[in-house]
Amino acid sequence: MGSKGKQHNASLHNTYIGQLERGEKNATIESLLKITNALGITLEELFSNTQTGPKTNSLEITQIITLLEDRSSIDQRTILGLLELLIDWKGND
Repeated sequence: MGSKGKQHNASLHNTYIGQLERGEKNATIESLLKITNALGITLEELFSNTQTGPKTNSLEITQIITLLEDRSSIDQRTILGLLELLIDWKGND
């Protein structure tokens, strides 16, 4: 197989690359820059297909958000508390 201690074009050890791929290690910004440079892409391109929130909101979720957007933070917290109570109550059927 591969030689021990081999480094990739990104100047990172192959063991480290494998750990990143398997999610065993978190990448530093420096490592990400080395990897994107080796791949010939930018950081923006690396993360262009990454989403931080839900993939899509249903119509109902969008309507709930719209209803709550203009309410005070106190109202929003109260409604959140009510929703949590309803969900807990529904979960005990």
